[in-house]
Amino acid sequence: EFDQMFTDFAKATIHQQDRIKGYYPNVHAWGSDRRDLLEAFYVESLDDLDDLNAEANSLIETKWPDKAARDAFFDTYDKYFTGEHGDYIYTYLIDLAK
Repeated sequence: EFDQMFTDFAKATIHQQDRIKGYYPNVHAWGSDRRDLLEAFYVESLDDLDDLNAEANSLIETKWPDKAARDAFFDTYDKYFTGEHGDYIYTYLIDLAK
């Protein structure tokens, strides 16, 4: 169920955004509940980060125009997450690459 819902969400929102140059989700395949999810988004600039969330909300409403269906999807989808998360921003410095 999680894999299908995650795929549907990613195709509807993340894969539709031109600002995202690369996207790498990682889920632990071990442990009692597989709740460790790390997502890396590659963008051109920090300004693009500001627009990602607003555009994602618009894409969600396009994918699930019926509010009841949208709420039902996210009620089920959200049960797989604790609500705790961390946001980290990294910069790639070409001069430090080997």
